[in-house]
Amino acid sequence: SKGKFIVEIEGTVLQNYSLDIVNMQGSIVLRKQIYVNKGQFRESFDFSNWPKGVYFIRIYNNQFISTKKLIIQ
Repeated sequence: SKGKFIVEIEGTVLQNYSLDIVNMQGSIVLRKQIYVNKGQFRESFDFSNWPKGVYFIRIYNNQFISTKKLIIQ
């Protein structure tokens, strides 16, 4: 990515989640609380001014965790 990306969650019941963006050093550089309403969540992010490198997107609550790699070029 050049720094712009979309996080999308579908097919879940109404739930609260935490979304973390973590750098390669393991530091959380962004934390956001999200609420999945009517089975969907979609939000755009623009990190084009962030340093290039590898980040991880972690979405979790007390029943679920998912981690995806994000490479900003």
